[in-house]
Amino acid sequence: MTITLFVKPESLIYFLEVTKILKKLDIENNYVFNPLDLNYTEQMISNYVWINMEVEEYLKLRYCTNRLKHK
Repeated sequence: MTITLFVKPESLIYFLEVTKILKKLDIENNYVFNPLDLNYTEQMISNYVWINMEVEEYLKLRYCTNRLKHK
């Protein structure tokens, strides 16, 4: 199953870099990134880039983002 995310074009490269790295890691990991630099939403925004990703990867991204925001 996949989910569609809408990524702000200026944040696309960073988003792809972070998600590529996270994909290879366990959900509990030491990878550090700036969650504020990831500009994406689940709601459609027409001028954003549409990204389809596996739900498991999305959940990992959300978990890691929330963990880093609360440090």
